[in-house]
Amino acid sequence: MEFVRDLMSPEPRWVSGDTPLADCAARMVDGGLRVLPVFDAGRLIGIVTAASVFGRGRFEGGGWSFGDQVAAEAALPAVSVAEDAPAAKGIRKLIGRDAVVVLGAEGGVVGVLTEHDAVRLAPDVLPADLTVGEVASRPVSTVMAHAPLLDAWEDLRGTGRRHLVVTDPRGVATDVLSLRDLVRAGIRPDDPRTVSQICTQPELVTVDLHARVQDAARRMAISAVGCLPSVDPGGMPVAILTRSDVLRVLAGHLQGRPA
Repeated sequence: MEFVRDLMSPEPRWVSGDTPLADCAARMVDGGLRVLPVFDAGRLIGIVTAASVFGRGRFEGGGWSFGDQVAAEAALPAVSVAEDAPAAKGIRKLIGRDAVVVLGAEGGVVGVLTEHDAVRLAPDVLPADLTVGEVASRPVSTVMAHAPLLDAWEDLRGTGRRHLVVTDPRGVATDVLSLRDLVRAGIRPDDPRTVSQICTQPELVTVDLHARVQDAARRMAISAVGCLPSVDPGGMPVAILTRSDVLRVLAGHLQGRPA
């Protein structure tokens, strides 16, 4: 049986409740981090995510500005799991979240479990005959390439989605836009740019609905991508395989396995 400790990222970086949000943002960008546990007087009070941090900032003068805001103001409730819990339990808690905080035997934080951590297990565990079409999400959330960047920002922040498939005027998929892309692009309240102006992917990477989930999960883990869209013969998006999709089926499969 796999345990949470076998999957987690150990010794996570963390911040105190009075850490300026500007420092949190810098740590996230420099370290490629999506979450940071937040402590106050040695007690875990929550986590900050890319959305909760950058959603409070303004991009001005070539950089992000957060005023006097601190981590405690942007902290979200932390969901935790014990390091010796079955992997299936940790993965179920992780679905729909950026990360789960992992607690050791004495109650201290010993790691974080992210979607990227969990997806790495899928190629070795999932049935070989499970196809992308059986798991992928439908319908696909899209955004037009000529749409205002701010519309995409509000969509992702307001719905909790992490990705939007970008389409041209014909409805053909051309790219994938993520919240991380918007953060890196320096979205600002009066941003005049369109989605296409920050999309730099030379070629859209897709996955066939008949492909094995094992292979798709392996590609996602190696390339560190959060989703793979599927398109019809005309190039229009028909489904999208996300890390969350993989985790749902992975948790169910692990639950049903003998110990």
